[in-house]
Amino acid sequence: MSIWRRSRVILVAIGIYLAIAALSLVPGDFPIKPTSGWDKLDHTVAYFVVVAFASVLVSKSRYLIGLGLATVCYAGILEIGQSFVPGREMSFADFFASTLGVVLGMGLASLISIGMKKWAYFLAPPAQERHELS
Repeated sequence: MSIWRRSRVILVAIGIYLAIAALSLVPGDFPIKPTSGWDKLDHTVAYFVVVAFASVLVSKSRYLIGLGLATVCYAGILEIGQSFVPGREMSFADFFASTLGVVLGMGLASLISIGMKKWAYFLAPPAQERHELS
């Protein structure tokens, strides 16, 4: 991935993380609530999207695990932060929904990574196999 493309992905991922923080820490009496109406679905989708998108930046599975763990910690910090915001409260169910979104995002990223490796292998098998096929 080129440096320009990588930097754009990083900026968008940071933007998504910041949007999640802003929406998580808005006071409870805020007049506009840009949500689906079901809080748990909002948490799951938001964290699924951010992890699936940010996973483009990692090339190894251990980095994907690190991204997932960092994002789960981020979700936990935001949940704790909500206890200090007027009209909001900390919820273990919200944290669980966020963690589910992280796991689903990591699962999608892993499936795509495996699929890309198999497709690359199909298009260009290792040199030894190419020689045997000739």
